[in-house]
Amino acid sequence: MIELSPLARPYAKAVFSAALDIGKQDEVANELSTLSSIAQTKEVTSLIADPELSKLKIAETIVGLLQEAMGDISTKMIELLAENKRLNLIEAIYTSYQ
Repeated sequence: MIELSPLARPYAKAVFSAALDIGKQDEVANELSTLSSIAQTKEVTSLIADPELSKLKIAETIVGLLQEAMGDISTKMIELLAENKRLNLIEAIYTSYQ
């Protein structure tokens, strides 16, 4: 199994820095916690792994599920992860963020 922490660390640092800039570290931490929990469900794990779906469609679905619970930083992170085919890092990013 590949260790995801080194891959997640730069994303976590960028998210933390963006949250710090606007004084929303705790809010973003809560959003990442929610994202991490959702990302561990069987449905979302299957969604992320589905080769038939575009990564953009997967990101839109995840953001749509949590739209009211997510701010701009978390939304942009999901979009960036999808673009870079790194949606599997959500849980590791949350762990690194803490």
